[in-house]
This record gives sequence, C-alpha cells and structure tokens, in this order.
Amino acid sequence: MTPRHVVLVPGLWMPAAAMALLSLRLQRHGHVVHVFAYHGRAPHDANVEALARFSRGKTGFVGHSLGGLLVLDMLNRYPEIAADAVVLVGAPVRGCQAALSTKGAAG
Repeated sequence: MTPRHVVLVPGLWMPAAAMALLSLRLQRHGHVVHVFAYHGRAPHDANVEALARFSRGKTGFVGHSLGGLLVLDMLNRYPEIAADAVVLVGAPVRGCQAALSTKGAAG
C-alpha cells in the first residue's frame, strides 16, 4: 500500500502541537503526516492560499474547527488539489462569528 500524505489543520488559536496524538496514530497506520500551522489573525483568504501551497501533492485532509473551514474553502477554490479523503471535525460549515472576523482581518 502506498502511504497517503495527510494534512492536519488545527482549529483557531490551537498550536500545531495539538494535532500530535492524531498525527502519531495516523503514522502508526502507515500515513505520512504534515501539520499545517497558520496564524489565526491572518486574513482567511491568506490562510486558504497558504494551505493550498502547503497541500500540493497531498491527498488526505483532517481539519478541526476553523481548520476544517480552511480545508473546505481550499478544496472549493483549488479543484486541482485532488483529495481522496477529507474529515472535518467540529467545523462550523454553516457559519461562525470567529471565522467571519478572520475574513475581514488586515494582513
């Protein structure tokens, strides 16, 4: 089996280290894990663009909370990123005031 490259995207205000346990579990199952760290105060669009650059060549995605929204927006805006597995955990896909505030944040 070819290992899947999985991108983990933590929620707003969560350090990348918060994904450590999940990362270890995925690695034990043969996946190659990449944790995307982003700045919660950066504009949402800038984080989506950075995630798209980071994600080239990777096919699995797990996004927690706002990280899930970043994954969802990235996949909608960049259809050339071919995801074969996506998991959104607690992502406010129907709206969230914190997410809306990052969309208007200055860079």
